[in-house]
Amino acid sequence: MTQPTSGDREKVVSKLPTELQRNLKVRSAQHGIDIQHAVEAGITAWRGLGSNLPTIDTSGAKSFSTFLPEGQWDEFRVDCSARGVSIVQGLSQSVALWLEKNPAPAVVRPRFPRRIITCNQKGGVGKTAVAAGLGQAMAEDSDRLHLVRISKHLVALLIQGVSEPGEELNPLDYEEVLGLG
Repeated sequence: MTQPTSGDREKVVSKLPTELQRNLKVRSAQHGIDIQHAVEAGITAWRGLGSNLPTIDTSGAKSFSTFLPEGQWDEFRVDCSARGVSIVQGLSQSVALWLEKNPAPAVVRPRFPRRIITCNQKGGVGKTAVAAGLGQAMAEDSDRLHLVRISKHLVALLIQGVSEPGEELNPLDYEEVLGLG
């Protein structure tokens, strides 16, 4: 995250439960927006509510910081005080409200999952590093279709279940399929 120019936003530090932090990070990435904009929208929505939301368990909350428009944090703190909730509780409710209003986008999963195996009997040759790098590279564009090769034996079994009597299906047509990254 790049630091905004002074005057645009101010850095705020509070606490937020670990699970809410993780869900916020993942969901904002799924929607392609910065965490700071998600928190800003959540606080705005929370402040617009007529009543308090159910209490969220904030025990074990960890330090959390973000950048908000100038003045929003001060107004939020005043609203928390007026509603009789702690700042951590108000922030947690704001993030939970944003998560509820912005559900995870639906991803259509491929019929045949893609598996890539990295193996070597010797230790310290980079198996984990290769697997992690490969997973990260594939996750960069999850909507891009990649060619997936599946086993001839699995193809033969799958074809048996979908072919009509007397119909000849070519296993090579099914051996390479397109799947999401």
